[in-house]
Amino acid sequence: MRILIIDDDHDTALSLKNEFKKKSHSVSIISNFERALNWLKTSDENLDLIIFDFFINSIKGGNSINNEILKSQYKNTPRILFTKFKYIIPILQKTDVKRAQKAEKYYNEIINSGVKHFDKITDYENMSERIQGIVETAEKLVNSKK
Repeated sequence: MRILIIDDDHDTALSLKNEFKKKSHSVSIISNFERALNWLKTSDENLDLIIFDFFINSIKGGNSINNEILKSQYKNTPRILFTKFKYIIPILQKTDVKRAQKAEKYYNEIINSGVKHFDKITDYENMSERIQGIVETAEKLVNSKK
């Protein structure tokens, strides 16, 4: 399986990559928002799966990434959103209600486009279980497309 991870959280991206590599999958990481958009517009690589973060660059970063995927040759590629959204939104709601509402709107647009979702957890001891769940879901998604 050929996987692209778009995430500015270096530790999480590396953890994902390492778990997928244990199963002999090929993984690339793009940690920069602009570079990810450009790659999606210009790449001709074959991909089986795209995993991306919601809060990359801004509250609409994940939505911009998802929209670019849907306009690209990867529009039929399975996608997984891996994010701390559910932990950050309550904080935003207390500090900036309008920004929180926009973030929720962008998040719902992504989910409504058919993306699978996994929460990044703040408990890093249990992160490997979460990542293993992503690997299993990814394999099911890709195998169901064949």
